[in-house]
Amino acid sequence: MKIKNLIIALIILIVVLAAFAFGWFFATRQNQKEQANIGMIQLKCEDQTYQSVVGGKYDLRNEDETIASAKVGVDGIVKFYEVPVGKYKLVSTSIPEGYELPYPETEIEIKKGQKITVTKTYKRIVPRLVLTVEDEDGNPLKNAKIELYDEEEYILDTGYTNEDGIYTFNFETTGTYYMQQLEAPEGYVIDDTLYRLKLDDDENFTFYTTIVNKEDTGEESLSA
Repeated sequence: MKIKNLIIALIILIVVLAAFAFGWFFATRQNQKEQANIGMIQLKCEDQTYQSVVGGKYDLRNEDETIASAKVGVDGIVKFYEVPVGKYKLVSTSIPEGYELPYPETEIEIKKGQKITVTKTYKRIVPRLVLTVEDEDGNPLKNAKIELYDEEEYILDTGYTNEDGIYTFNFETTGTYYMQQLEAPEGYVIDDTLYRLKLDDDENFTFYTTIVNKEDTGEESLSA
């Protein structure tokens, strides 16, 4: 009797394991089939100087509806995952301030398992300052106070660096400007140099520069 029960239990276990294995095999094949019928779209946004353009918004549309909407991240990239095979339009719905986008729509056809990268080139229509304030080890410093002047010594802006130690400003026109740090973050020594910025239509259309604040050790330097 015990042997008979053992045989029955063994048969049941084999049936259960076979059913599990079949289910796993079927689910795996189905998943592979589904994966083969989808693709991915990566959108890269940059300006004419190959710098990332952040903050734009896009819709992914087919003939009937909007499939997905996304906002461009800090790296200038948007990714649409698991896009079914077919034809789509990538449509710009919001353009960041200070830019133009010559071609706001792009037609795309996704094939099985395909990954498509689309690059959108924006035209920056105003010159820009990107200032980084950091310590001597290259670590970003937030809350550094910055002031900008034009050639007539008119104050254009007063602001602070963000969490990444960055302060940005969009100018209305190209030309010569001046920048000065007014306050250093707590524990650091201010660099109060008056910096001259020349922004033109070529390589300096976006002006990148860095200010270094030394750590405040409490020591005073004396000169004879």
